[in-house]
Amino acid sequence: MGKYPIYAILAGMLLTLASCIPVAGSLYRMAVPVAPERFELSTGGQTHLNQPVGAAGHVMLVLVFEIPPGGIPDPGVRYRVEASNGDQTQQRLTGVLEVGGNRWIEKRLPVLRLDEGQTSVALDVEIDSGDNAHALRRAWVEIHRDPPRFALSFVNTVVIWTLGTLLVLIGAIQWGRQVAAVQPGSIPMAEEEGPERIWCMLCHLTALLGYIIPFANIVAPLVIWITRRNTVRGVDDAGRESLNFQLTVSLFGLIGVMLSAIFVGLVLLFVLVVFQVSMVLFASVRAQRGGEVRYPVCIRIIGPPD
Repeated sequence: MGKYPIYAILAGMLLTLASCIPVAGSLYRMAVPVAPERFELSTGGQTHLNQPVGAAGHVMLVLVFEIPPGGIPDPGVRYRVEASNGDQTQQRLTGVLEVGGNRWIEKRLPVLRLDEGQTSVALDVEIDSGDNAHALRRAWVEIHRDPPRFALSFVNTVVIWTLGTLLVLIGAIQWGRQVAAVQPGSIPMAEEEGPERIWCMLCHLTALLGYIIPFANIVAPLVIWITRRNTVRGVDDAGRESLNFQLTVSLFGLIGVMLSAIFVGLVLLFVLVVFQVSMVLFASVRAQRGGEVRYPVCIRIIGPPD
């Protein structure tokens, strides 16, 4: 029996665990934000800054102006910001302050995306007060590094999770087909039906472990089926049916996750959870009573041995 299906399942599990990293990183940056760097600016001329940016891929610039009690008379105060990487201008913005009686004014500039390998950003900030020599009390610029990007993190998480889930499904299907291709050996008559019914029940009931351990809904029935199908009567049929149902549910769950950005995907996932739990509990009770279990919605991916 080949080992490649097992490797595929393990690789898929690692990918699904790794899929949490993008969103977790964004949440961590939001919960533990890095304090922005603050640099004083000349209120009546031009200030040049050349600041290292480390490993940040994006920076956000915030201009902050402190207005004296009298406010800024017309024509106001003009500002110009120019960010460059060497001789290449990356961002150029100009504007006029609109005070409106405020004491503090913050101008959040568009997020600046740094070039690959860029280690610093040069800023030229010019503040022109015109004839209003005392129009501003203070001015400074704040550099916020790498703000969280939840949309991109969510997309990365869904893509990685989808790849991991596909690997687990493909590995489980191939492993099940390899096992199913081997004819089960002779099973001795049991003195009591109790142990047989318990193992058949566990083939279905252990699928609920998937809500605690990722992919346990597939791996747990698969392990019981492989290890007990030749020694306990009824486990071959019960394990095959349970595994096919869980593979079918996982395929529909994969579709629901990919559609989770819209309302239809969330409804599908909710209905799928209720349906799966109900069917697993019903099948477990029926198997424990010695009845044959056939799920109403089940793709027979792993068929009986030839």
